[in-house]
Amino acid sequence: MLSKVVGYIRVSVQNDTSSIHSVETQLSMIQSYCERNDLELIDIFTDTNVSGGKRDRENLQKAVSLCKASDSALIVKD
Repeated sequence: MLSKVVGYIRVSVQNDTSSIHSVETQLSMIQSYCERNDLELIDIFTDTNVSGGKRDRENLQKAVSLCKASDSALIVKD
């Protein structure tokens, strides 16, 4: 049985195209990690143009709520 996980991605700048920070790169890293570790990725949440120092990130809160509701772990590529 696969363990369930929820992904979370954050970028500070909406148009950050640097290879390590782009939404696409982070998404690919999360998906690859899940495949390598036999994890079921049930959803991914993304916050763009949001500082990592901001505690009340809307989609982070949604991701955490889904984790609690679905008994899942949270995978963060921030």
